[in-house]
Amino acid sequence: GDYERMASRGGTLLAVVTTTAAALVVVAVFRKRRRKRETLVVGWFSRFGYSATDLEPLRLELLASDIELTVSSDLDAIAPETKVVISNDMQLLQESKILSTLSKVEGVIIPHAGVAESARVFLQSQSKKIVVGNCHHNAKSTAEMAVALALAASKRLVRADSDLRRGDWRGRGLKIRGAPQIVPVIDQMILCGKIAVVIGYGSIGKRVGAALSALGMRVKATSRSGFSSTTTKNGGVELYPAAASLALASLVKDASLVVVCCPHTPETEGLVDGEALASMPDGVLVVNVARGPVVDESALFAALHSGKVGVYASDVWWHYPSDWDHAADCSPTSPHHDFTSLPQDRIIYSPHRGGAIGVHDNNLLVHQAIKLSLQSAANLGVDPGLFTGDIKRVDLNAGY
Repeated sequence: GDYERMASRGGTLLAVVTTTAAALVVVAVFRKRRRKRETLVVGWFSRFGYSATDLEPLRLELLASDIELTVSSDLDAIAPETKVVISNDMQLLQESKILSTLSKVEGVIIPHAGVAESARVFLQSQSKKIVVGNCHHNAKSTAEMAVALALAASKRLVRADSDLRRGDWRGRGLKIRGAPQIVPVIDQMILCGKIAVVIGYGSIGKRVGAALSALGMRVKATSRSGFSSTTTKNGGVELYPAAASLALASLVKDASLVVVCCPHTPETEGLVDGEALASMPDGVLVVNVARGPVVDESALFAALHSGKVGVYASDVWWHYPSDWDHAADCSPTSPHHDFTSLPQDRIIYSPHRGGAIGVHDNNLLVHQAIKLSLQSAANLGVDPGLFTGDIKRVDLNAGY
């Protein structure tokens, strides 16, 4: 009996020791993981756009996830342990040589979509491996801008607004007592039943395609996702390989509306050229929310002047103000072409507002995207964790 009681006590003691040891291992692993999470130090490095005050709520949220965020335009304020650098100021990154100074940096986040060619070359030239991501949070607002421009162009809203502000109702088209036999109606295009071509079927293009399909248009789109030469349908949108952009003229020959929303790279610069424009039907509507140089300016001016392009509605341009002093007096077009000589309703101008820069809702989307990205990087490592949600990996060879 004594032997059995001793054996039972020994077994109980062994179980307690085993359980305690297991618990200690779990605690040790948890502490080790916490130490690893604490090593993720982030520096938001910029001279403009986002201030430390703007980003304080995000900094406090990240602290709860054991992520340290420093916001500064001063290189000395950025911790040497920084693993991720966030900046919308590539010139500052180059001038400061911060990426070569920070020995532990593994990733860079650009808090907006698009990568300028100079930035791509700079980031690609780094001697150590640094992964780069950019933020596609503004795809929603940019797609909305594209659709708004398309509707404004198709309904000639600029002219209608201008006329009615002067009290001029004649463009309505309804006969009024004493009116001539033929009323000078303001023309408009009914989009339903027409063909739209979306150049670039990425985060923006997918939303644009869905909206135009909902309006009853037949939508064709180019995609770089590696489709074969045969057409692929995606939710009613006909997809063509991006290589077909080389033969863009054949794709747009029946289009009543062309929406440009592809990345600006050396390959896409001047993509919408004279040949492509000439192949479009007379009076075609062209919308650009990509970058100005994707459309050849000289060819566009000629097409607008001849009436080949009925309306060009754009949020992006060829010329931008160099500083704030010139922001109130800077033409978005080249001085070589007198766009002011064209009828007023032939062009709809928007000063690159599609990304909703400075808008409260947009800032919240940026903060949310970066928070999720950094939390994922803290758990999974900078690569691949950084590329979560609206933060997409940038292929520095391709430029997007």
